[in-house]
Amino acid sequence: MDQVEVFQPVEAYDPPSLPTADWLHSTITRVRALFQRSDAQPFIADDRLRRSTLDMLDQVVAPPACGPLIEELQATLASWIDADQPQSRQQLIILPPCDEKGVIESWAERYGHPLLAAPARETLFTAGADMLPALDGDDVLVIPRLEDWFVRHRNGLTLVRALLSRIDGLDRRCVIGCNSWAWAFLSKAVGAHLVLPNGLTFKPFDAPRLAQWFAELADAESLDNVRFRLPDSGEDVLAHDDEGQLTNDHFAALAAESRGVPWVAWHMWRHSLRSTDDTSDEDDDAGAVDGVPAEPGLGVPGDEQTLWVVALEQFSLPSDAAEPEALIVLQALLIHGALTLDQLALITPIVGQSNVLAALLRAGVVHRDGRLFRCTPTAYPAIRSGLHTAGFSMDRL
Repeated sequence: MDQVEVFQPVEAYDPPSLPTADWLHSTITRVRALFQRSDAQPFIADDRLRRSTLDMLDQVVAPPACGPLIEELQATLASWIDADQPQSRQQLIILPPCDEKGVIESWAERYGHPLLAAPARETLFTAGADMLPALDGDDVLVIPRLEDWFVRHRNGLTLVRALLSRIDGLDRRCVIGCNSWAWAFLSKAVGAHLVLPNGLTFKPFDAPRLAQWFAELADAESLDNVRFRLPDSGEDVLAHDDEGQLTNDHFAALAAESRGVPWVAWHMWRHSLRSTDDTSDEDDDAGAVDGVPAEPGLGVPGDEQTLWVVALEQFSLPSDAAEPEALIVLQALLIHGALTLDQLALITPIVGQSNVLAALLRAGVVHRDGRLFRCTPTAYPAIRSGLHTAGFSMDRL
């Protein structure tokens, strides 16, 4: 990006929202769809669309899902790292959950800062302060995920208390990362906010930031002949007007639905991309490319490849995932990031007494990664909304 943003205080995080007119239009459209069928013909029929293959997605929406955040974190911390006598020896970075690729780990590895490895989670139920490794040194120490140093269990906070105490007395620069749900819990459970400075986080990704990032992902793979079009109108969602503004509101909706969280938006964007079926009707326009007529008025070159951007899925928790038992499991997964079945059963005993986890997997709001269970990134806004509606303690992001 032309200008590298810097992180801001967590309290300043303001998720993007749809303009009032767009929100009303979206709501009315959804209500109308329940009662009537539109006779308007889409630009390309739904039965011509199919999910894009993983190989194609990795070309046009390549991982990792953290976008420019590594460079932004470096821009945020560079002067603090270089300072002879920094005002504080610690920097706290708070990130929303579902960051599976690890922004802070990636930053530390790129810029050569040592990472402090967390102990195996199953040991935290009985861990004592004697398990804490030596933290002394001269260079910047990075603890990427503070949530990996505790479990929400009556015996699971000993080690994180010892770690925070050791950090407080450490004569060494230290960058501590923590997900926003774990930080909210630790602030109440062990007073972590009294030890560490105010947290910093990225500026939310609004429509222009998302559009520029996704365009750069495609350009990085030399795919400048790819166009991302709406199936209803054929409009290019990355098109700009003469003043440099996006000509449609697709990315405004994506920014709002994802709460400005880049990895959530990244997964939603990949989930919305479709290619066309290889078969076509005999009466299709012979000059069409992937269903788009090659007409000068559309500005479509004959060798253009089109990916179709279907409407964003309106996520909501299904009824069996909105029960109190399910919400307790979801909150535990948000706090810890990922848990095995045995760990979940210790932290939330209801898991061993019901089929709630199976219901969450079936609903798609939780997915399995080997032995670990995680909240599905695309479902995070719906999960957060469900927890808020039910009166659960909330994070700040």
